[in-house]
Parts: sequence; structure tokens; C-alpha cells
Amino acid sequence: GGAIAEYNEEDNLAFRELAVLALPDLVLSPSAVTLTPQAPAPGDAVTVSVDVANLGGQTVRSPLLRLTDSVSAQVLERTLD
Repeated sequence: GGAIAEYNEEDNLAFRELAVLALPDLVLSPSAVTLTPQAPAPGDAVTVSVDVANLGGQTVRSPLLRLTDSVSAQVLERTLD
């Protein structure tokens, strides 16, 4: 019941073309990091701005940026928009 007789069982193939995108490739160059003020004094509040480029083929959602103060070893983590 319900079986379909086939002449050739070896011809049951299907093909479909797929586009495969490269993985995300996030790049942060030294020139993409800016400080405000540019030359802060000890104890000054500093704003760090970064421009992260994605050279890959796929979108990255909410990447995490981690900054470490080389003097105090304090770590600051932020999710990028």
C-alpha cells in the first residue's frame, strides 16, 4: 500500500545551488581607537571610541569589546551596537 514502483532507483537525485558566505572577520586597527581627551592626566575621565570593521561576509550581532587598563588591570566590557 502506497508504494510507487520505479524503473530506476539510482536516479533519485536533486541539486540546489547555495551561496556560502565567509564568516565574520572583525578588525580593530590602532588608528580606529580614539581617546577624549587625547592626552588624559591621571584621574581624568576618558571616553574611548572604537571603529570596528567587519571584513567578513556575515553580520555580527552584539560583539563584545573588552578594554584592559594596563596600570590597574581593571577590565571594562561593553557590547557594541
